[in-house]
Amino acid sequence: MPHNAKWKILRDFVRKTQAGATSEEASVRSVKSVGLVRSSLVEKRGVWEKTKFEVLSEAGWLGLPFDLVVRSEKAVSLADFSHENSNGVDNTGNVCLWPAEEILTYLLVASRMGDTLIPTPATLSLPPPLSLFDVREKRVLEIGAGQGVAGFFAATSFGTSTAVAKSITLTDGNPMVVKTLRENVQHFKESGVTSGADVVEAAELKWSEDLTRDDIRKLPGASQKDDEPPFDIILAADCLFFKAFHTALAHTVHLALTCEDQSKYGQAVFINPSRGRSAEAFVTLASTKLEFSPFEKGTFPPVSPIDIDSSILSTQKKQSEVFVEDRHWPRLLLGVPRRSSLNS
Repeated sequence: MPHNAKWKILRDFVRKTQAGATSEEASVRSVKSVGLVRSSLVEKRGVWEKTKFEVLSEAGWLGLPFDLVVRSEKAVSLADFSHENSNGVDNTGNVCLWPAEEILTYLLVASRMGDTLIPTPATLSLPPPLSLFDVREKRVLEIGAGQGVAGFFAATSFGTSTAVAKSITLTDGNPMVVKTLRENVQHFKESGVTSGADVVEAAELKWSEDLTRDDIRKLPGASQKDDEPPFDIILAADCLFFKAFHTALAHTVHLALTCEDQSKYGQAVFINPSRGRSAEAFVTLASTKLEFSPFEKGTFPPVSPIDIDSSILSTQKKQSEVFVEDRHWPRLLLGVPRRSSLNS
């Protein structure tokens, strides 16, 4: 894989920790949270940590009714980079929850409290009856899922909310990440969690221009009907950094959201910082297949109890010495297949 800044951070972290640097000196992420999701260590098991995740909501802090097992952020080793090189897919999502996934989690839960749907911005005309973050009775595919926090929250019923997806499929291209996701899916099932989803599964999905729609339909939770897209909604948090994957990603997303019936197609929800304009580069490259909403600051929909952009701004003010807008201010990007591309 080409050299990139995101993994350079982790490589520097490994070298510093192995050299005895303090945790402050070896911080993987200079901005770790925007205040919408919090985590607490329940139990440490070597390089693994049993962790409780909670998301802010109108009802206060809502926690998953089971604890996720995640890699310790300080347990990254040079073996991870060897594994990355052999598989061609990074392992960043396995060691921490990035702010973009935090925001995605918050939006998914906020949209379901009291079954209040978030209106779709007028900049995109989505196929009815889809509405932004409306996962009810929908087949949901999370790509580059990492720890899968957003997906697990989407699969869990809270209070009287009935806005639960038909299926939740958590995917990643890194086999190490997928192994952990599958173990947590098993914990999810064994915990007796109340879920309206018929399917909650994890699978390996490497974005590729060689994929076919039949390949996508082999994923658990995908529709098997030719006149339905394999999935209704794709969720992607911080997945646009690697420009080398942009063409494969656009192709994969397009396949997963389209079918033989051109009147039926799904939507993709990307949450991503600019990261050296890599997100803008993806929009340009993928525009022949997908129609996008404007990739701008301030486009997150108003939700309770905290406005997302206000929360990010508050984080910027508190951590002004390390906060870099290009890397630390995620934005919302919506995409649907272009009608001219539905047969491609």
